[in-house]
Amino acid sequence: MKTIQLLRKITFILIAVLYQTVSVSQEKFNLVVFQDAKLFFLGDQIGNDAGTLDLLLKAEIQGKQKKLGYPVLYIAYKRANLRDLYTRYLVDIGYTFNNFGFQNYFLRQLEVTPSFGYGQIRRQFNQGEHLHYGWSLSTQISYRINPTIRIAV
Repeated sequence: MKTIQLLRKITFILIAVLYQTVSVSQEKFNLVVFQDAKLFFLGDQIGNDAGTLDLLLKAEIQGKQKKLGYPVLYIAYKRANLRDLYTRYLVDIGYTFNNFGFQNYFLRQLEVTPSFGYGQIRRQFNQGEHLHYGWSLSTQISYRINPTIRIAV
């Protein structure tokens, strides 16, 4: 059973990488770090105090700029030091829309990236460990401060 799951993950990753490499070529490679601001500053109502580490690390491969934007491939790792340790590995494919035709400078700096992916979630409880595989759908909204720095939600 574990062999089938491993083959499924490897196949998905290879397809995603080949799609990116063959169809769009690489324009940029970025390393991105996100921290859950609410957990870091306020904590939550289920026992995770302020200062809780909840990091998402992403390697982002951007394709060439097209008329409306560019394709992206994310390979990511998430770790959250919650009451029960949470880790996630994922691969996402998406498209960043960054050319909306706005004349206003502020609006021209916006980027919207819908993406879908596949990943593994591991929860470590006192009673043991749970492992899940699943699909995800997400959207990232970014504001370009300059060519190398963005603020994103």
